[in-house]
Amino acid sequence: MKTYQLYHGEFLQAENKLRHAENQRLKVEQQQNAGGVVGAKTAISRRFRNYEKLSEKVYSEGVCEELACD
Repeated sequence: MKTYQLYHGEFLQAENKLRHAENQRLKVEQQQNAGGVVGAKTAISRRFRNYEKLSEKVYSEGVCEELACD
C-alpha cells in the first residue's frame, strides 16, 4: 500500500506541474495574440518555447511514472 501511495503522490505532483505549465503557456499565448512591441514578442516567443518544453517534460515524466505504477 505504501508503494501505491508513493506513486500516486508523485503522479499528482506531476499532474499539478503539467497544469501549471499549461496555464503559463496559455497566458503567453494570450499575450502573444494581444500584440505588442517587436522586442517583447521575441521574449514572449522564448518564454512560450520554454513552457512548451516544460509541459512536454512534465507530461513525459507523468506518463512514465503512471506506466511504472501498473
